Amino acid sequence: MHLSTTGWIIVIVFIVFVISLNLSLAFALKKKSTDSTWVEQLKKTRGVFSNPWKDEDESFSRLATKVDELKPRNSKNEK
Repeated sequence: MHLSTTGWIIVIVFIVFVISLNLSLAFALKKKSTDSTWVEQLKKTRGVFSNPWKDEDESFSRLATKVDELKPRNSKNEK
């Protein structure tokens, strides 16, 4: 089977892409912190399943607190 010049360029680009992808994944895995064990990951997953909107709820709670702080003091007394 004979490949044209364009075919060889496509093959070479594909090979370079695959090699660079594998190298980037290997470096990312090497940089990844090894502090978290699989047990910690399972605990984190259990926490996410028990309350999937925890982060959003905390954000909304902080926002509500800040809004209450910004409201004029007089509007609280009028209600």
